[in-house]
Amino acid sequence: MTHMDQIDVADYDSTNPLTWGPKPSNLISDAHAERVMKRYCPPSTEKGASVPEAPKQKMLKLDDTYLRIESLIDRILFSDQRKKINTTCINQQARKSKREKEVYLAKCEKEHVPYNLMELMMIDAKYTRNVHSLNIIPRDDQLLTKYANYVLKVYLRVQECNGDGKVCPDAITLATLYKMQQGNKVNGVTLIPLDPFLADNLPLMNDLPKFKVNKKKYTQGERLIFLMFEHGRKEGKTEEELAIQ
Repeated sequence: MTHMDQIDVADYDSTNPLTWGPKPSNLISDAHAERVMKRYCPPSTEKGASVPEAPKQKMLKLDDTYLRIESLIDRILFSDQRKKINTTCINQQARKSKREKEVYLAKCEKEHVPYNLMELMMIDAKYTRNVHSLNIIPRDDQLLTKYANYVLKVYLRVQECNGDGKVCPDAITLATLYKMQQGNKVNGVTLIPLDPFLADNLPLMNDLPKFKVNKKKYTQGERLIFLMFEHGRKEGKTEEELAIQ
């Protein structure tokens, strides 16, 4: 029997997506099917028919929140902006070194003394070692998913404690990632784990505006995470129960 033979054409309805073909159980759930029906087959507006009022959304849909978290992590860890920041920083330091060497050479000429080659090398070294170069990392989908999933866990915990208050995904993302640079321990229990990769590869906080990220959101997110842990302690939860693994 072919695929088409399995469809009961008598049940076909051009306005009902559920009659367009057999539903693969591994691709669409009953709940998803119901959402599809509501979207593409709205209730009748004929006289006497009731039209349910759409509920107001108090927060972003979970899938949209995840994509927003993932996008921000991708931008600061894997985007081409890291190369531009490196180039800009190196050029700035090179200009500073050049200006200082010119001042030194002018002074030597004015005082009629020979310049010291070692002094020039030390000026170069001073500006070279102060360059904070970002590692250029190929996009790693597995790593990106790992961090996005963890940030989402923190976000949902914060959202749960915040009641009806709006929680900014960007704020929680920044606060979580930068807390993972050093980890967060209380009484020997790791609440937020240290991540060596992030410790080595997150940009400096002052470089965040170069990624078009408001670094002030970190402070907002850090405060929300702190309040989340405090809320848990007041409820009598232990550090082990508060830990986010």
